Amino acid sequence: MEIGTVIGLLQFSDQCIKYGTKLVKRCKTYRHAQEEAKELLTTIELNWLKTDAQIAFLRSIADNLDEKYLAMQCHILSELEGKLKTASLTLDQLIRSKEQGIVLMSTCKKIVFAFKKDSLQVIVEDLEKWQARFDPCWMLIMRLESRFVDDQLFRETQKPAAAQSQFILTAGGIRDAARAILTNEYSGGMTWLETSLSSVTRLPSSHVLQAWDSRSSRLVLLDQMRCMPFADVEQTTKDAQKLAYILQKVDSKTFGLLNCQGIIREPKNAQGGYGASQTPPNFNFVFSIPDNVQNPRSLRYLLQEAAPHPLNKRLDLAKKLANSVLYIHTARFVHKNLRPETIIVFEDSKSVIGSPYLFGFQMFRPVDGQTYMIGDGNWEQNLYRHPSRQGIQPEDRYRMHHDIYSLGVVLLEVGLWSTFVEYPEACTGIAVPSNCLAELPAGVEKDPRRRAFKNKQMLEELAEQNLPRIIGQQYTDVVLLCLRCLNEGDEADLLSDYNGHRGEFDIGTQFAYSVLDRIHSISL
Repeated sequence: MEIGTVIGLLQFSDQCIKYGTKLVKRCKTYRHAQEEAKELLTTIELNWLKTDAQIAFLRSIADNLDEKYLAMQCHILSELEGKLKTASLTLDQLIRSKEQGIVLMSTCKKIVFAFKKDSLQVIVEDLEKWQARFDPCWMLIMRLESRFVDDQLFRETQKPAAAQSQFILTAGGIRDAARAILTNEYSGGMTWLETSLSSVTRLPSSHVLQAWDSRSSRLVLLDQMRCMPFADVEQTTKDAQKLAYILQKVDSKTFGLLNCQGIIREPKNAQGGYGASQTPPNFNFVFSIPDNVQNPRSLRYLLQEAAPHPLNKRLDLAKKLANSVLYIHTARFVHKNLRPETIIVFEDSKSVIGSPYLFGFQMFRPVDGQTYMIGDGNWEQNLYRHPSRQGIQPEDRYRMHHDIYSLGVVLLEVGLWSTFVEYPEACTGIAVPSNCLAELPAGVEKDPRRRAFKNKQMLEELAEQNLPRIIGQQYTDVVLLCLRCLNEGDEADLLSDYNGHRGEFDIGTQFAYSVLDRIHSISL
């Protein structure tokens, strides 16, 4: 490891702490501000407390971090330094100081503030956008098997409750849960639930259900994991428990996953395995809906609806989806089923399409866990799978790059804001290609492997020809990076891993650097 990179991280973190502390002091001295300003300034303070704790954590383990990861964090922190300087200057313009300290704003300055309030709001949003980019990159630390990370997490738990970082504690909890599962030290802790649901309805163009839970007197969402007929029921039950165990620890506001209350098993007492005559059980994961969101709809439904949404809101949606993929892999899981049907989008206070969450847990598994080398021939699902993972007997074991490829297809649809799959008869659920896929060569090429790679080429051409004029070249480059992440011999593409020789932490770091960094740098 280069000493210079470690020193660089320490220097950037010192500067961020310096300007962040200065910014918070400005906020605290302006307690007499108008109510609206107080809310904005309080948001700045609370966000800085979280960021300060994360930076301190990074500093404490900097000597043990990967060179590429350190370089990435230096870049991200250098941007934070600039944003904090700008924020401090803006606040300085809203208050005036005397030798005795900060005094009440003059009438003149109150008038000035009325005009600069929007600027303050922009700075708050700018810092929050930076945080949304920083958080998943910081979370990669939890993938490291390092006693230094363990020691620092332990120190966090020993702090007084008021001084603890909830984000760091949550990250540590997910790390411990994933480690317990992978080392076969998991000893339970997942909640089995009794059926207490009514008014169960299916969300359009999705398998996800919405229901009324009489236990909590709240709406919940359900995601069903079906036990495959050939599978070992006992092992599948354990897998469902392990997944729920981790999902019970996520923070919905950050991770792009809803918090799991537990599992309802149907039928409750199903037994057996290979060759069992009885119907295999289903596992219904029950998810809490956050207080600040409403009106859940699948991304597929929104794409079919094709209602106009501002381009910047669609870009924000794409950024959050990219973040979610990295969070999943930080928790040591692969999704295996990423497509618009398994993405549920809620309205929030900022946008009708502001809060996406990933579902489709029937195919989730630990990164290092057992994967069945089987598939299906459903064209509407194969469209989101890399050619090596298509068909009844896929060629490759599932790994992170396959989720990255799926993300690329989804981001292509979000950029075009046009669906690739349509369900003209809602009652039958039969999928048909949309007009966007009129050139799909599936009906021409008979060889499944060649057909799969032609479809991949068609998606790349669709991106190259249409995305630049709609959402810009930078976004197009991100989509192509994802679609080409498994290209053979593409040495120029740092995300490429055709032979599967790269470690998961290295892949995660490169994904953060190549994909997240690029997509988060786009502003409209």
